Amino acid sequence: MQRRPLNRTVFVVDPFARRSLRIIVSSVVCAAATLAVGFALELGRLGQTDLSAFERVRDDVKRQFATMAASLQTTTARIAARPDAARGATGEREAVRELFDQLADIATRPGTPADLAVTVYGAGGTARAWNCPAR
Repeated sequence: MQRRPLNRTVFVVDPFARRSLRIIVSSVVCAAATLAVGFALELGRLGQTDLSAFERVRDDVKRQFATMAASLQTTTARIAARPDAARGATGEREAVRELFDQLADIATRPGTPADLAVTVYGAGGTARAWNCPAR
């Protein structure tokens, strides 16, 4: 039996090329993972179809609008319940100052949204008192 010499080919990989390849592969893996997580989050939040995304956004807007409308109704009821509110709307200087104070008091009450702005108008459509949230 005759032995044949082993024919071995030895590849010597440049360390720089090895590091570069490692960086490229890890970058591609990270990009793919980011894409997969983003797609999963979008799918979970908006749904599988454009129609389901539209319905979800529509429902969210309706809910936010209903919340804002309810807080506005509550605030206007608080203002209307104050006996001096109508007097302040006439434009009397002292009554207007009291109306500003009342609006500030109402704005700081619990349950009043921080971003709710209220303006009280007089009979002629002139703004008499207002309260705007601080930004």
